Amino acid sequence: MLHEQTLFTDEIKFLFLGYAIPKEMLVEITAKDPYPQIQGSRLIWMILKGLEKSKGTPIDLISAIPATEYPKNRKIFFGYHRWKHDSAGGDDYVIPYVNIIIIKHITRLLSSFVFVSRWLIRNRKHSDKKILIYALHSPFLISALLSTFFLG
Repeated sequence: MLHEQTLFTDEIKFLFLGYAIPKEMLVEITAKDPYPQIQGSRLIWMILKGLEKSKGTPIDLISAIPATEYPKNRKIFFGYHRWKHDSAGGDDYVIPYVNIIIIKHITRLLSSFVFVSRWLIRNRKHSDKKILIYALHSPFLISALLSTFFLG
């Protein structure tokens, strides 16, 4: 007989760190970007919807816009944006960064560190917090590692 265990309980608070952006933003980026990340975005949303269905509540999101580097994508600065992907809640942010190679990684690292740290502080009452990182993007990995090291 199998013992049924679940990853999701009411005490666990989840943060999804990746590229989940509002559909309107994706349409705008897709129109201007020579290499749009359409399939990646579809996969992210399927994963998120599955996780949220299993958990029964929305998962918080911290995302970066998946854009090709300047000069292929003519947009240099992507700004901060707060939004809700689900009417039931969820605390969702698109982080700001500069879209020039090398600077892009540094600014994504700094922005994601600030937003992940802020999320950890806001959810300090939860004894169990999990950060799910989509894609092995070094700024996301490093910011999650540093934030959890300093803030738990």
